[in-house]
Amino acid sequence: MSGSGEIDQEAIIFSDRFDERADQVLALIPANLKNLHSISSTRCPKDGRVLASVFHLPDGMWLWTKGFRFSPEQSRVEAEAIYLDCVVDEHPTSEDYAGAAEYAQEFLEGRKNLTFNPRVASIYLDLPGDRVIVREIFNRPHGIPITESVSCSCRTQYLLDAYELIRLAVRWNLGAEIRKTPILVPPMPMPRIGVW
Repeated sequence: MSGSGEIDQEAIIFSDRFDERADQVLALIPANLKNLHSISSTRCPKDGRVLASVFHLPDGMWLWTKGFRFSPEQSRVEAEAIYLDCVVDEHPTSEDYAGAAEYAQEFLEGRKNLTFNPRVASIYLDLPGDRVIVREIFNRPHGIPITESVSCSCRTQYLLDAYELIRLAVRWNLGAEIRKTPILVPPMPMPRIGVW
């Protein structure tokens, strides 16, 4: 509480309790996806499933993303890259590549894909400075993310325009946009690895 008796929002958002609240929101949103009012949303063009949304909850706006799953081949390549990044200083040798392949095989044993779980991020406005601050679970405050990788249950992978989802939700929150249905932001196709 500040001296004026008003709640100091920054103290709440940046407290240790944030991770606890983020866990609650992470459990709440998927369980109530159809019943919550979404401000802005991205859906799979193939089957219409929700990939990400910004929701207005009693404690502010929250961005929820479905998560991402690599294909088995992408998972192997990513696990090998993780090994090489952590173990090899400069120029990898054939032994380093063999070690990376062995590591990937052991790491992925018992699972088919690398997955990244659904995430939430708290969005709040720093008024009158007109700054938008996004806070992700287990991370420090930072600016608005530009894109986020998501994959649909139909196995299609997309890049999510997180910046646009948040920008439109903030406009709605400030009263510039009044709608009863969510503002739809189309996903972008996922570029193939190694293709420019």
